[in-house]
This record gives sequence, C-alpha cells and structure tokens, in this order.
Amino acid sequence: MESSEGSTMDKELQRINTQKLESKINAWREREKAKVDHKADRKMAETQSWQEEMKACNEAKSKMIEVSAEKLRKLKIEQLKNKEAQVQKTVAEKKASIEAQREKGKIAIDDKAEKYRATNTLPKTCFVGDVLNRKPPAPPPPCSQRCIDLTLQLR
Repeated sequence: MESSEGSTMDKELQRINTQKLESKINAWREREKAKVDHKADRKMAETQSWQEEMKACNEAKSKMIEVSAEKLRKLKIEQLKNKEAQVQKTVAEKKASIEAQREKGKIAIDDKAEKYRATNTLPKTCFVGDVLNRKPPAPPPPCSQRCIDLTLQLR
C-alpha cells in the first residue's frame, strides 16, 4: 500500500510543484506585461508631450509669420502711398509747366498779333491748312502691366 500512497503523494507533490511553477510563470507573465504596458504608456506620454510642444512651436511660428506679413503689408501700403504722393507731385509740376507753356504761347501769339496789326499784314499761315480737323493729342499710355500685377498682389 505504501507504494500506492507514495505514488499518490508523488502525484500530489508533483501537482503542487506544477501549481507553484504555474503560479510563478503567471506572476512573471503579469510582471512582464505590466513592464510592457508601463513602457508603452511612458512612450505615449512622451509622444503626446512632443506633439503638444510641436503644436505650440508651429503656432508661434505661424504668429510670427502673420506679424511679419502684416508688417510687410503695411510697409508696401506705405510705399504705394508714397509713390502715389510722388505721382501727384509730378502731375502737379507737369500741369504747372504745361500751363506756363500755354500762357507763354498765348503771350507770343498776342505779341505776333500786335506786330501784324502794327505792320498791317497777315501771317503767312493764316487759314492755310485744316486747323479744325486736326487729330486730338494721344492719350497718356495706360498703367504698365507691372503696376496692375502689383495691384492684384495686394488684394
């Protein structure tokens, strides 16, 4: 009987050893899974932190670009205003020059008319040619294509 009791004890001892081994293996498995989970959670947190840092950095760069673009826009508008003022000044000078030439021409004509009256003669070109059907002066050239392109860029 002792052999059957011994084999039962051996089986019981083997079962207990198997349970211990299984328990240790399960504990190891749970510990390793916990390590893997902890490592993955840490990497996820690092990735999330990096993403937030990059987002903040990109937002700062975007803000800098907006500020820079606004400064450039204001500068270009100021340059255009200065150019417009220069154009207005040039136009005023040209108009004054044209008016002066007109008055000078009229004075010269009046002087010649007085001379013709004094000498009692007619000018050689009097009523010769068709003065009334002359072509009008050519209009000023249109704004250059570059100016148009600049206007479109500002919109």
